[in-house]
Amino acid sequence: MAGKARVKVTGTQLRSWEEVDESVKRYGLLRLQREEFEAELHRKVTELRDGSAREVAPIAAEMETLERGIKEFSEAHRPDLEPAKSRVLNFGTVGFRLTSRLQIKSVAATLEALKAQGLVACIRVKEEPDKEALREYPDETLEKVGVRRVQDDTFFFEPNVERIRSMPA
Repeated sequence: MAGKARVKVTGTQLRSWEEVDESVKRYGLLRLQREEFEAELHRKVTELRDGSAREVAPIAAEMETLERGIKEFSEAHRPDLEPAKSRVLNFGTVGFRLTSRLQIKSVAATLEALKAQGLVACIRVKEEPDKEALREYPDETLEKVGVRRVQDDTFFFEPNVERIRSMPA
């Protein structure tokens, strides 16, 4: 064990059952003392966590309100973001990121079609289509097995924390 010095015991330190009994008693007292310390530590941590949660709640609520407002404004003024689909502001960036996901019409039908097409690598052991593997195939192949690729613009924003941090208070 790193950090602990090894003590070589050359002979028994205790000379009688009474000394063993006293040592057991002392060990028990130390153990109780340690448990009391740990319980107090746990109580303080819980108290701090609860207090922190109370203090953070209004901050989190305001952040959610700001996020909703930023998203709603950005969606309403989306043409202003073209062609880049994002806008760099003084204190951060807002925009829309193109994401894609696979939409399966019928799991059973897709499983059968995958098997028929020899795309068994796209089937998970628990007999469900593997969307990650399906992503690698072209749309024409996906159509044959009852899957279509759906693309969405997902909203994002990234505060420029360094710049905000460097603002005078």
